[in-house]
Amino acid sequence: MISLATYASQWLRYPERRDFLRMGMGIVAREERCRRYWIPHLKLSREFIKRALPIEKSCDSIAVLGAGRLLDIDTEWLKRYKRIYLYDADPGSQKVWSSFAKGVGKECSVVRSIIDLTGVLDRWSKILNGSKCSYVEELIGALKEILLIPISLPELPECADLLSLNLLSQIQIYWRDRVLAYAKKHKIVKHSSDEELVLLSLNEMAVRLEEDHLKLITRIANKRIVILTDVEFYYYEKDRVEWQVEAAISQSAREVIQGDLLGGFKRSIDDRWLWHLAPQCIEDPSYGEIHCVNGVGYSRP
Repeated sequence: MISLATYASQWLRYPERRDFLRMGMGIVAREERCRRYWIPHLKLSREFIKRALPIEKSCDSIAVLGAGRLLDIDTEWLKRYKRIYLYDADPGSQKVWSSFAKGVGKECSVVRSIIDLTGVLDRWSKILNGSKCSYVEELIGALKEILLIPISLPELPECADLLSLNLLSQIQIYWRDRVLAYAKKHKIVKHSSDEELVLLSLNEMAVRLEEDHLKLITRIANKRIVILTDVEFYYYEKDRVEWQVEAAISQSAREVIQGDLLGGFKRSIDDRWLWHLAPQCIEDPSYGEIHCVNGVGYSRP
């Protein structure tokens, strides 16, 4: 875990990445609190990645999108690649990456990039913050205008293998949170019904972000692709039989990753497991959260 001094330094250095920095620190803190419950998920993630990317087939290069603190990856296995690209928007990942890079052999190089993989989050945020909305209807109209802006995906080098780590289900979360923060700051959201209208208007933007993430993946990879993503969220409460279930990704994205083809790649492996993300009585005395994780691997025919 990074020190408070390092956190404060990054907070000042990356003002446009503070939500990513805060989320990254929150993930590390939660992993420490819930380690006993996270271990099975992390083990299954690491094992699935190694099964989907057997190293004997390719040890040339790999790009890890959403690398974060490298919790989901067997780092000793990862070191077998000759060239490793690590991408994440969270500046707090850098210390872990530096430590990892020091431990690789002379024949391996590690390229590290703090980058917004959506290509539009900062631009959308700048436009939103420059708008003058006072009512929900005005905000929804502004969001529709922002959606018309062409997306310019980041230019990343091609690689043999590509790993997307829990990004598909998270890629719209930061934009959603920025929109809600704007709405609350300007007192646009006064009732829960107002927030529901705003969230509903974000659905189309979420689908677009998912679609473009999948385009980015197929553009970068040459041989194999692995996607790890949440597909469903399960919420439970103390003394209640009913569970609340929410989709983690859109139906269209779910159909794409569960189909036989992803661009020019053919699905080769598929698995699912449960991740007890926030156990009741550890995170909250009466509330708990479980995620359904889907791992999917693809290769060139």
